[in-house]
Amino acid sequence: MSKSFAFLKMHGAGNHFVVVDQAAGARDWARQAPSLCAHHTGIGADGLLVIGRSEIADTRMRMYNPDGTEDMCGNGLRCAVRYAHERGWVGKSMTVQTIAGVRRGTVIASGEPYLVRVEMGRPSFRAADLPALIPQEEFRDFPLEAAGCRVRASAVFVGTPHLVVFDQRPKTDAQWHRVSSALETSSLFLERTSVCWAEVIDRRHVAVRIWERSVGETLACGTGACAVAAVGLREGLLGHETTIHMRGGDLDVAADAEGILWLSGPAAVVYRGSWP
Repeated sequence: MSKSFAFLKMHGAGNHFVVVDQAAGARDWARQAPSLCAHHTGIGADGLLVIGRSEIADTRMRMYNPDGTEDMCGNGLRCAVRYAHERGWVGKSMTVQTIAGVRRGTVIASGEPYLVRVEMGRPSFRAADLPALIPQEEFRDFPLEAAGCRVRASAVFVGTPHLVVFDQRPKTDAQWHRVSSALETSSLFLERTSVCWAEVIDRRHVAVRIWERSVGETLACGTGACAVAAVGLREGLLGHETTIHMRGGDLDVAADAEGILWLSGPAAVVYRGSWP
């Protein structure tokens, strides 16, 4: 079997991915993710998406972080919907098997970039679902100290764990990086956590800077956008429809009557290539 395979470089609001077809062969994608995602010696990406057929849905997405761990990814899910639709596997509406369960997705508008809407499931605030070691059932308004900084934060599971901090962002970039890294690796979080620093603009708009577990700072995060919207809605800071302003662009999150979160935003192709 040839070692080379075709790939796409895609992004959702600047959150960028190496995207490959599962049909490229039986490979150890978790093992290959670090070299493919490496910015200086590989293709460079925030994650590796492996898209293929599924026995329980229209298609399947597997997402690997740059350290090889498998995870859920909202921006990646939108890219997967576009990928499957462009290949003619399915129409504009589809179901996608993910590590977090089967999710629905729809191509709203084609062109460059595509506009895609995906189902992200119901958020869970239970500490056991994160999982987190705290002396209360829900991770809500909990005091934390990291790298000399004290904050009060809530955490939510949206297919992957996120810590959400409202209106307490560190003042300098250097401090932001130190505190974010320390919170990600806090012993409270058994599987680490992403960290979302949110600043409310009004009930329909919030600015967010994201630190993703296993990656570091990224320009956008789909699950992070959903986490901020979920915590903001629960705390009365945000409404049922929210635009999340991130460094790479805007994402829209809506909570329906059943409490399911829906994420809308771009899915763009940057270039096509072959590796190695």
